[in-house]
Amino acid sequence: MTQAIVAYLAFAPQHQMLAEAIAKEAAERAVVVGSGRVGRTRLLPLEERAALAARAQIRHAHTDYHHQLDELPMVGNDDELPMVGNDDELYRAIKADAQDAVHAFLLAHRAEET
Repeated sequence: MTQAIVAYLAFAPQHQMLAEAIAKEAAERAVVVGSGRVGRTRLLPLEERAALAARAQIRHAHTDYHHQLDELPMVGNDDELPMVGNDDELYRAIKADAQDAVHAFLLAHRAEET
């Protein structure tokens, strides 16, 4: 899995150590038994599992995704403010921003095609 993630990342030589660190962390998280994470499924090809695991690791470790989620209102039974997770539109916007940030991160670190 780790090597498949490094291959997916296809980082430029000067970013190879970062690629290996991301791959190691992503593989460790993705293959936890009973986690339901993508690394253990056999329904997807290895390359697709590697891409999903890499993108998730980058989203969690190299974007402000969690900070934005932390900014969502935390309320109890107050009907005036949404519960975290109940504001689907805001959550989808945060998730889309994070996906854009992951894409930009990948472009900034990948080797240029010749």
